[in-house]
Amino acid sequence: MSDPNASVPLPGWYPDGTGAQRWWDGRAWTVYVAAPAVGQGIPRGAATAQLGDRPRIDERAPVDSVWTWALAVLPILVSAAMMLHPGFRMLLTLSSGNLPQSQLGGLFDVLWFVLLQAAIGLLSLAGQAFLASRDHAHLRELGVVRPFPWAAALLGSLVYLIGRHVVLRKVTPTAGLPMWVCAGLTALFLVVALVVSFGVALGPLSS
Repeated sequence: MSDPNASVPLPGWYPDGTGAQRWWDGRAWTVYVAAPAVGQGIPRGAATAQLGDRPRIDERAPVDSVWTWALAVLPILVSAAMMLHPGFRMLLTLSSGNLPQSQLGGLFDVLWFVLLQAAIGLLSLAGQAFLASRDHAHLRELGVVRPFPWAAALLGSLVYLIGRHVVLRKVTPTAGLPMWVCAGLTALFLVVALVVSFGVALGPLSS
């Protein structure tokens, strides 16, 4: 790999000439060595400790893909769309005990909205898991060793993005912009939802 005229190999594990596999970061050999066969001259305990680390990857690698951005934005957009549904306001009015007698016939609409919300919630979780799995595969292709588990997205896209950012900070400089965008949109959504909820609850009292 010292020939200047040869094409530079991608980051990955390659034989280093000693019988072991060593991590090549795209520019030079690193200190990370995979466990060699017994008797190769490298202490077995040291090799095992090195395997617990995460080698650096190329700083130019595009760690934030379309899958990452979709995971950061789409769940919030789905939640916002559900909040704009007429059934959301009626559900809030019903929960506050201020549903007028003239609207009692709309209870079926409320039940339908609740069922629709549950179905869309399950689909949203499945979508988050799919997007996280694709992002996880993308990071592995870039050479990230043990990316954050994609199944954490089932707890919420922000949970996955935070864990993802913690792992990536160990292998490459990253600002974690998708994580911050998701956190900002989540905070904004919660504020708007609280304002709308209080508005619906206090509306009949002020009329």
